[in-house]
Amino acid sequence: MPSETTISFFSYWRVAILAGTTLILTVLVEDAYVPVTADVAKEFGDALSDFQLTTILLICVQGVTMPLFASFGDRVGRMPVLESGLLVFIVGALVCMMAGSDWQFYAGRIFQGIGASAVLVIIPAMIRDRYSDNEAASQFSAIALILLVSRIFSPELGVQVTSSLGWRFLFGLIAVLGVIILWISFRAFHEEEKSCFQRRKSSFLMDVKRVLSHSLSLRFIFTYTASSTVVLVYYNNASFLFIQYYQLTESVLALILSLSFAVQGVASLINIWWLKQMNYRQIMTLSFYLMVLLAVINAVMDWTESHTLFSNMLLLSLLFFFSAFIAPNALTGVVQVHPDAAATASSLMDVVAIIVSSLASVLVILLSDGTPKTLSLVAMMICLLSLALWCKSN
Repeated sequence: MPSETTISFFSYWRVAILAGTTLILTVLVEDAYVPVTADVAKEFGDALSDFQLTTILLICVQGVTMPLFASFGDRVGRMPVLESGLLVFIVGALVCMMAGSDWQFYAGRIFQGIGASAVLVIIPAMIRDRYSDNEAASQFSAIALILLVSRIFSPELGVQVTSSLGWRFLFGLIAVLGVIILWISFRAFHEEEKSCFQRRKSSFLMDVKRVLSHSLSLRFIFTYTASSTVVLVYYNNASFLFIQYYQLTESVLALILSLSFAVQGVASLINIWWLKQMNYRQIMTLSFYLMVLLAVINAVMDWTESHTLFSNMLLLSLLFFFSAFIAPNALTGVVQVHPDAAATASSLMDVVAIIVSSLASVLVILLSDGTPKTLSLVAMMICLLSLALWCKSN
């Protein structure tokens, strides 16, 4: 359990801003890229769907490498792993910027995925080293709010930079930001790491077994997976839904994505306030039930062809809204249940979510009939399956 002296040493927003700033890189590499995917595909002479898969590839790579970085993070320290991950990420951005073929671009995305995976598992563990229970949940919500603010501007940033200077300059900019954030992280976290981290001696496989055999851990993982999959399925297919199906422009798509992130930001603020009144588990449970209900309603409206652009955007906004309550509270739960293996626990949660959401996204692309029906059907099935597993593990 983190000590009170450690908690008082870091102001609430200082830690959130430092952690959020580091995680911004993992946001930019996806959100700034999605609206300009068609430009990248056009330059290489490939289909849009081929380069939509590069985002899925990046996420899959994260799923494979997260446990590896988590194992090192729980045993040798947080900062060595974080710094190594940031360096690999910077290399990946530079490879994408200089890519002369689609395969070189894919390689750059793989390096970015590897680097991002280290950041994604180490930051939650560092928060767990300093905070517990509702305090940790509040920190995760504050970090999510910072990330969501950046996500509001990231799609438009990608569009504007690409239209003015080209998509290669966008990846160069991401590399430069990576160098700056690496320097900030080293200065901010390196010294106090010694007072917060305790080395682990148990094996990685034993930690994995403990996490996956714990019924409460599984409930956190199921809810997190459902919310992540619903968001990612629609996010990864945003170009299809709004540009190809509803015939909107790239700029309008960027605006829609920004508004969806703004909705999640509002939810994060509410969650921070709500955590002063309720336990994080209660908030997560209520939000999960409401999200499942909305996913069912959304699928019914799609398959009965009752949806309009407005109703589709409204329901998707509500799904994004409740996902912002689920993610930080579920993440808090799994790292609090396993405080001595926080990086491993958070990585397993992310791995399950990444595998399920990636498979769902690929399934949507393969089964697409040119309408949003497949999107809503897959999202609903994931939610109902997660609910069934939730009830079984109770």
